[in-house]
Amino acid sequence: MDDMHCIYLVGGNERSILKFDLETNRWEKLHIFLKEARNHPNVFIVNKNIYVAFGEFSKKLVPTIEKGKITGKGELKIIGKDDKNKRICSGIIVRPNNAFLVGGMDEKFKPLDTCVNMDLRTGKTMASSNKIDEPAFFGQGLLAEIGDDEFGNFSLTENNVFLTMNFGSK
Repeated sequence: MDDMHCIYLVGGNERSILKFDLETNRWEKLHIFLKEARNHPNVFIVNKNIYVAFGEFSKKLVPTIEKGKITGKGELKIIGKDDKNKRICSGIIVRPNNAFLVGGMDEKFKPLDTCVNMDLRTGKTMASSNKIDEPAFFGQGLLAEIGDDEFGNFSLTENNVFLTMNFGSK
């Protein structure tokens, strides 16, 4: 089965990553694992690379971003660190070369109205000028994907709450 039609379970008190195959209805423990254990990480997959950004462990936010091939072996590689913009429970908008972490909660577990733009090639992050209408966090995680040539307004929804961002043009 194509790995992109699976469900991935990442984080918790262990460093393991599990995959649920929708075709066989079975769980599989992958041969890759997190460098740092974390709860509530921001997770997404692009081009068969899994990205695990930030998270929380022992009531402190984890500032690192890890990346690895979902078909690989060994520890994921830390590709970035950001003590200023770390967050948990963000909505995620994935673009071909970057991802926006929208909202989430800060180190005091308060909802955020800011966004972080993460360059997927370098792991570098920067606060985005885009803000969401209201501070928000996404307890169950939320992932949206838009194509390279799509611009303009984009909305995220959870529990009938709409959050709108304007990405502008190229």
